[in-house]
Amino acid sequence: MDTLIESLKKLIEQSTESLGAESTSTLMLKQQLAAAMARQGKAPKVFWMQPVQAPPEANDKG
Repeated sequence: MDTLIESLKKLIEQSTESLGAESTSTLMLKQQLAAAMARQGKAPKVFWMQPVQAPPEANDKG
């Protein structure tokens, strides 16, 4: 199973370089990696980011 995970990571890296991080193929590979890691009990690390509003003076240009 470790070989599968390493292979998927390499494919994700190559897909990101050639197609982009938001490509359908790259996203599908990431889903496969997450599923393989979940089967092994290694949950992927997920970071949630929230947009930060700029201060009002930064928005007033003009």
